[in-house]
Amino acid sequence: MKRYVEYKNSGIKWIEKIPNDWEIKRLRFLGNLNAGGVDKKINEGEPLTKSVHYMDVYRALLHEIFNTDDYLVVSATKQKHDKCTLQKGDVLFTTSSETPEDIGHSCVVGEDLLGTVFGYHLMRFRPTIELCINYEKYLFGGYFLRKWFEYRAIGMTRYGISNIDFSDAKIFLPPIESQKKIADYLDRKTAAIDIVISDKEKLVELLREKRSAVISEAVTKGLDKNMPMKNSGVEWIGEIPEHWNISRIGYESWVRARLGWKGLKAEEYIDDGYIFLSTPNIKNREIDFENVNYISKERFDESPEIKLSIGDVLLAKDGSTLGTVNVVRQLPSETTVNSSIAVITPYGRFDSIYMYYLFQANCITNLIQMKKGGMGVPHLFQADINKFYIPCPPKEEQRLIAGFLDRKTMKIESLIDEVNMQIEKLKEYRSAIISEAVTGKVAV
Repeated sequence: MKRYVEYKNSGIKWIEKIPNDWEIKRLRFLGNLNAGGVDKKINEGEPLTKSVHYMDVYRALLHEIFNTDDYLVVSATKQKHDKCTLQKGDVLFTTSSETPEDIGHSCVVGEDLLGTVFGYHLMRFRPTIELCINYEKYLFGGYFLRKWFEYRAIGMTRYGISNIDFSDAKIFLPPIESQKKIADYLDRKTAAIDIVISDKEKLVELLREKRSAVISEAVTKGLDKNMPMKNSGVEWIGEIPEHWNISRIGYESWVRARLGWKGLKAEEYIDDGYIFLSTPNIKNREIDFENVNYISKERFDESPEIKLSIGDVLLAKDGSTLGTVNVVRQLPSETTVNSSIAVITPYGRFDSIYMYYLFQANCITNLIQMKKGGMGVPHLFQADINKFYIPCPPKEEQRLIAGFLDRKTMKIESLIDEVNMQIEKLKEYRSAIISEAVTGKVAV
């Protein structure tokens, strides 16, 4: 792409030069910054204002905010309400989050929202100079500004950024007509890229559905399409090959899990010792034995029943990853698991790889979702796992099915990885186009 005719020194090392008619200004000179929005708690004695809604951190990560009824109703004094309402052209930034990468994400308010207030983890920027609203979303959502905020975020378990760091942020400011041209160009380019990304994300979803269908078909119907079938007697399993049986998980395996962790704290982890797996370690095809915590021999020996062996099936039974499953194919050293993982050891009639795939079949994953309980954190009870009905082919046939699925799913997963890599490249390309345009590296 072509460049601008004349450039000048920006005074910023990492950007070097900007177009001759552009300016660099600190954010505080472009408008007013206001922190300390409305708390989402309902305070007794304070009147509820029905039209006042709470704009939380996660909504601020969206591209643009418009009027919606999908906000929390909160209590707010008239003074707080008047101070924290939103109008067209306002920009919201996240000021507090659990990771520094979430600090400084922004969204533009697309219309006057006089009945909507912003939350206390957000910063409102209200321009006092003329800015193109369409340009704002690219300017304030750009890579360099986000990195400025991210690098200045401080904290231990929760991160935040000071008002001074917000007000000191440097902004690239082209003339208003250039802002409009850049925004129009980026609207067209990003829309085209977003369509391609969306198509590829749909392809990934279709491939995942294909993987699930292949597994479900193989573990419940077998590999021979001409095999005579019979009713399994279990509604969610349907028909099975005539020579197969139906059994329960509790009859075919030893299911157990740790009851708590006897007061183990994170500060007890040691640099080298016994491997202590958690749910992130089992989420991919291979168990991650590298990015793990280690515990002492004393802690390891406290629960001998969950010391792992090759062939154990691991099932996440708590939290957002509930239902995630893996199988121990190799053990680099002695290993145990935390209380969120159930350990399932198949008895003699069952092949562990077949059982691993069985827990990924639709009939079992749907059952897990039906059976999960818990008030806030979803939980799968061991007693329910034991009662799950499962198809029971001859063991040699289980091994054939497991081998087939190893080969077939690996091919599908390779395709998924390839498409995901393309999506990441497209997102990088999208980000690069925006950065080049809003820093004046290319003329549009």
